[in-house]
Amino acid sequence: MKLVIDRQRWLRGEEDSFLLRSDDNKMCCLGFYSLALGLKEVDILDVACPNEVDFLSAGQEYPDWIYKNVAMRVDHSDDINKLMRYNDDVYIPSEVREEKIRETFAKHGVEVEFVG
Repeated sequence: MKLVIDRQRWLRGEEDSFLLRSDDNKMCCLGFYSLALGLKEVDILDVACPNEVDFLSAGQEYPDWIYKNVAMRVDHSDDINKLMRYNDDVYIPSEVREEKIRETFAKHGVEVEFVG
């Protein structure tokens, strides 16, 4: 799978992040990933992280690697926690942020391209 992250719309380097923030329509890396998986913007609007998405109304779920406890669909995996940390860290340089996000997604067959 290829994931394209538009830097113009990418919400990063802020402590209070969302999959999709209604104030300015910006998304964290996992927001872009959510849409690429088939979720709709309304499903992720002002949702802080993947395990808070209401899948019953969304009709789409995340792949198993997202969760630490796959059977119960709860608790983020170590890699999701890393992605959230890389995305939101206020002090990480842009080049390092992008490389860490690329590396982490690549472990799960997701090729990330940053544009804009």
